[in-house]
Amino acid sequence: MRPRLPPVSGFSIVKNATIYDYPVEVALKSVLPLVDELHVNVGVSDDDTLARVRSIDDSRIRIHETDWGDPKRRATRDLGDETNRVMEHCRHEWGLYIQADEVLHEEDEHAIRAALLKAASRPDVEGLAFEYLHF
Repeated sequence: MRPRLPPVSGFSIVKNATIYDYPVEVALKSVLPLVDELHVNVGVSDDDTLARVRSIDDSRIRIHETDWGDPKRRATRDLGDETNRVMEHCRHEWGLYIQADEVLHEEDEHAIRAALLKAASRPDVEGLAFEYLHF
């Protein structure tokens, strides 16, 4: 039996996943083995993004439908604002953020789990950063 992780809140934001060809279902499912809850800020979209997120059958997923406001705002500000908005719903001290165009590889679950277990026992650790492959 593996040791119990500290409670972890997963969170993500997504808008127009189909238009931008984001693998949102795979992204969200890839963090489920590591989280106790998964909050998803789904911006009003011009495609079937909301239906795609709703199609993931897991009781830990909490969907927050939001209007991301004026499309003329800088995209980076939108992402930061909307990430902060969904983070406010997270109940746990530890959070795991996944973007709609990212996926955690199943072979990395053990390393992430070990890092969380180690960090949870150290009050001086406030966060973790992992190496990743971007292509």
